[in-house]
Amino acid sequence: MSRAGTHYERAFEDYLRGRGTPYVGVDQAKKAVFSGVRIKSFDFIIYPRQGRKILADVKGRRFSYLSYQQGRWGESWTTRADVAGLSRWEEVFGGDYRGVFIFAYWLWGKTEGGGGEQPALFDNVYQFEERDYAFVAADLSIYRCRMRPRSVSWKTVYVPTRQFRQMVRPIEEII
Repeated sequence: MSRAGTHYERAFEDYLRGRGTPYVGVDQAKKAVFSGVRIKSFDFIIYPRQGRKILADVKGRRFSYLSYQQGRWGESWTTRADVAGLSRWEEVFGGDYRGVFIFAYWLWGKTEGGGGEQPALFDNVYQFEERDYAFVAADLSIYRCRMRPRSVSWKTVYVPTRQFRQMVRPIEEII
């Protein structure tokens, strides 16, 4: 691995490496300052085989198989600073780049022997360090249009579940 980070970020980086997808990991220890203003950093620059380059911000969330079976779906929240920072980076890098939130779901609670039902959107569950992960991509431009306040005190936003399900794409579609 080229960088330290959360297990979600390490799993996603391992996924990219395993697919042979060119990328650069962003060193979180180096805080960026642009025009005298601090900009929240992102996690990876990804160079897909086609299309615009991706400024990826990984959002790790725990998601249980049981929750899915009960009709609940993965969390889509992030902070206003995440949205503002990734938007600013799009401006800095220019039109050849687009911001994308990568929601990395740690799928837990699957019973031994395969008793848990795999969520339909997560056709390609990725195993890393004895954990199951699923990755979906949410384009920043769409997320920004559909986001709603979640917590004023925590300065978080989210996309309502139905809209989120419609807007996210399996990671394979963008890389």
